[in-house]
Amino acid sequence: MPVAVRPLLNSKDKLVSQLIPEEVVQEVLLRTDIVDVLGDYVQLKRTGANAKGLCPFHQEKTPSFTVSPAKGLFYCFGCHASGNVFRFLMQHEHMTFPEAVRFLAARYGVRIPEASAQQRQQESLSPLYALHQAAATFFHECLLRDPVAQPARLVCRQRHITHEMAGRFGLGYAPAAWDALCQAMYKQGFSQELLVQSGLAVVREAQRGAYDRFRHRLMFPIHDRLGRPIAFGGRALESSEAMHVPKYLNSPETPIFHKGRLLYGLALARAALRQREQALIVEGYTDVIACHRQGVTHAVGTLGTALTEHHVGLLKGIVKEVVLVFDGDAAGGAATERSIGLFLDVGMRVRVVTLPEGEDPDSFLRRHTGEEFLRYVDEAVSFVDYLLTRAARFADLRHPAGRADCVDRLSPLLRKIENQVERWGYVALVAERLGVPPEVLQRQMYPHQAPRAHTPSQAPAHDARRTREAPVRSRRPPSPTPVSPEYTLLQMLCHHVHLLEQVQHQVNPEDFHDADLRAIYTVLAGRALAGGPTIFPRMLEEAANPRQTQLLTQMAMGATLTNPTEVSAALHDCITKIRQRQPKAQRQRIIEQLRTVGDGTAEQQQLLQEYNRLSKEQPMSFS
Repeated sequence: MPVAVRPLLNSKDKLVSQLIPEEVVQEVLLRTDIVDVLGDYVQLKRTGANAKGLCPFHQEKTPSFTVSPAKGLFYCFGCHASGNVFRFLMQHEHMTFPEAVRFLAARYGVRIPEASAQQRQQESLSPLYALHQAAATFFHECLLRDPVAQPARLVCRQRHITHEMAGRFGLGYAPAAWDALCQAMYKQGFSQELLVQSGLAVVREAQRGAYDRFRHRLMFPIHDRLGRPIAFGGRALESSEAMHVPKYLNSPETPIFHKGRLLYGLALARAALRQREQALIVEGYTDVIACHRQGVTHAVGTLGTALTEHHVGLLKGIVKEVVLVFDGDAAGGAATERSIGLFLDVGMRVRVVTLPEGEDPDSFLRRHTGEEFLRYVDEAVSFVDYLLTRAARFADLRHPAGRADCVDRLSPLLRKIENQVERWGYVALVAERLGVPPEVLQRQMYPHQAPRAHTPSQAPAHDARRTREAPVRSRRPPSPTPVSPEYTLLQMLCHHVHLLEQVQHQVNPEDFHDADLRAIYTVLAGRALAGGPTIFPRMLEEAANPRQTQLLTQMAMGATLTNPTEVSAALHDCITKIRQRQPKAQRQRIIEQLRTVGDGTAEQQQLLQEYNRLSKEQPMSFS
């Protein structure tokens, strides 16, 4: 019996079909290189037809994240994150579907019909993105053309920020007037409520209305990893400093801006980061701009906060090594020391550049070339060398107590190094520099181990387990569904859709006990009947929920039979097992119906006759 066609369209799909033509969506999907896009987030290595890397959705040290360029899909065999390139951007960048389509269309040169302002607002997770883009344009135009922006242009010249760099980073000027930005944004249709929500405006206390948060400041747009402006930092100009206002003023946190989760300049540095597999981390806006001005384009910066796990997560899939280039003062040294453990936790190598006392990258690069700066980077010391040198400044390492304090500070970091050869080398280095026997240092690092001889390359079992085990959140969750005849049948149909006609005459949607597998079978049959594409990754757009997406991707990425004889035998086996269960399932449905009908009724008699007929065809198993 042919399967009844029942489309699976949710509100998202309906919205997309209204805003972006389906043929445009498919054109974007066909032109997009999924390995190229996901390579911006994950360090992928080719393994046969696929590419593998560390999953960006959970913490792991053995790659289980697989990308299939032929099928246009990604799948993590650890946490089961899955989908096509649209789904990846939606999950990782929190885009809506239309935003993901437009982003990739712009990247791969697919023209999309212009959307109206109302459609854009429907598409966007938040009109905050549009507001920040409009504000960034307003500030930048003021810097370039407004006569009153002369003090801001003077600061740019003093900092050697060229016209090209100001354009690349989108620098701007916030006029001194109380509501210049507000008035400009009102004219473009943005509301006062949205301006206040964005942090660009502040509600007046004594009277109605709002005023600009940033006034008479050199403006630094803060972009997310996709290059969208989502916040601002404003540097006070000379006259502002005389009024005792903060030298730097940042946007408050908003639904789209979280300061501890961004790296300044990441969108501009991404290509260089991937090419070098190394990231230079500096502190300020002007430090990043100075590096890029001198050709050191793999530099990114924090936003005045300490490095966090979120910062590390932005880099772990792109680079293998980080070089910390913080200020040479005491505060910069303390920040560097706190950062090291975060990178070691995810298996990244860490080195440290110490600039001359009182220097930062911006001041250094105003007097020196990029090549001279890179020589410092090339000569950066290991984190162990750095911490030993730093410890010698604050403690007497000739004294036993000083050496003990130094070991206590280094031991937790050394234990984080998973590579045994590397760990052994650092343990030997520390032992030599401190004049401590290696076995004594090893016992101090692992105080709970039984006192037996072992080499520094062998971490104790309890520590090795602690090193290898990921946090609870990274443990492998259950597979979306256990492998069943229904699952195996669907997997074969997804790869060999020509078998569908044969299957439809023997298997009905009701034969699928799992609701999501039933829905996938229905959609697959509907697509084939309508002459639509049943190949991956287009099938994913019919998934009605995340589990269906997981199931479809798992089917696509899993091993499948290709030999026609083996496929035919497996198909027959699946259909046989499903049909063997059909009478049992029908009897169970009759039992449930009998509980709801009255005794002695014609309906009861009819159900009992059907139940007896099915029992004669296949006796009920009580096992």
